[in-house]
Amino acid sequence: MSGGKFARRRERKPLPLRFLALFLLNVALVVLAIVFAVKLHHVTNLLITQSAAEVWKGQSEENFVQVSAFQPVGKELTESQIETFHHTLEQKFVDASLEAPENGSLYQDAWSTTAQDITVSTNSVTYTAKTIGVGGDFFLFHPLPLRSGSYISNRDFTYDRVVLDEELSWALFGSYDVAGQTVWISNEPYVVAGVVSREKDKASSKAYTDGAGMFVTYSALTHITGGEEAKEPGISCYELVMAEPITGYGLSVLRESFPTKDESVFVQNTNRYGLKNLLTIVSQFGERSMNTAGVIFPYWENAARYTEDHAALDFVLLVLFSLCPIVSLIILIIREIRSGWRYLSTRIPAEIEARVEKKKEEHYVRTGI
Repeated sequence: MSGGKFARRRERKPLPLRFLALFLLNVALVVLAIVFAVKLHHVTNLLITQSAAEVWKGQSEENFVQVSAFQPVGKELTESQIETFHHTLEQKFVDASLEAPENGSLYQDAWSTTAQDITVSTNSVTYTAKTIGVGGDFFLFHPLPLRSGSYISNRDFTYDRVVLDEELSWALFGSYDVAGQTVWISNEPYVVAGVVSREKDKASSKAYTDGAGMFVTYSALTHITGGEEAKEPGISCYELVMAEPITGYGLSVLRESFPTKDESVFVQNTNRYGLKNLLTIVSQFGERSMNTAGVIFPYWENAARYTEDHAALDFVLLVLFSLCPIVSLIILIIREIRSGWRYLSTRIPAEIEARVEKKKEEHYVRTGI
């Protein structure tokens, strides 16, 4: 018996080189697939501007969604249109039998203007800065890190407060700890509420090219640019976090009820890196570069679209590099199953028959029968 086993061991042949090469190729492809899986995870969690729904939801059991509306040049919104939409939105919640939690709300929103050149000065320095007028809870959607002070919002009692970014703060004061200091815009004093850092991620750094900038309330920008006439500068970006009882409800509300629904470009920020959206981006390769709506996206949306494109590319490469190892594994499993079946259907019956014959022989030797 031992001699037979030894003979069978000697008969085993080494694996052909093609199998070794295939094994090494699959190992390399698995490593590459892991690399692009890590990159995909990184890029889809890169931007803080895409997670307002999770922040607003907190510990609530309700589902929330973040959506945005971008306006074409010359067809911007007014604050009165936003207020009208608030009433429409609240009625939508009533129709859907949704009730706000105690001391809570079923939605929060923000709006902003296209950046404008505004001259701001101190006693010794004058600077022209890119200025965005903001309304609602803008910094819920854009939680830029504070270097000092606080944000501004519609909850402020006065509109004469501004938020500077680091570059402008340094240019005007040579410091970042300047909350409470005064700057002058159109010969009127404005208090520095806080100083923020711009996003440091690669996508935002590529998308934001305006240099030193600041944020003022929408009312303040209306006053600054309109003077006595107080002509509104126009809202180009509207952002909303709202309860979503069923998938797609938030986006459908915008498409059906938004004041400029026929001109706006709508985006669902929540799950914009989901499989369905990434497949859509891949299928529309090249078309995304063609903007026929006349919309100038703010830098945060351009950064999001940059990450979407990279996420779609990483996803495609992940799939491609995973195909060969997956197919090889499936083939190996099928071969093992077939080998096991052959063993069960041939070897086992043969071994059983051999054991039966051996028992018969032993019985014959013992009994002679």
